[in-house]
Amino acid sequence: MWKVGDDCVTKYWEDGKFYNASITAVTDKTCVVKFKGYGNIEEVLKSDCLLVVSKENNKKPHYTGPTEFRRSARTYRRQ
Repeated sequence: MWKVGDDCVTKYWEDGKFYNASITAVTDKTCVVKFKGYGNIEEVLKSDCLLVVSKENNKKPHYTGPTEFRRSARTYRRQ
């Protein structure tokens, strides 16, 4: 089902919450994803990846639960 370049919502191991990501590699049981807006790359179970619905794929099942966004560990200062 998953292929490189697919967008998904996937569970982050550290806090168990779901975040937007895109698939960068696929194995039998896992996907390697890059979290959008954060840039970190993680290997996650396929069962923890949920499809993002767009106009092109609106007939496929998708994640409709709550989504939380986390802040980056990076500190930003005004110059």
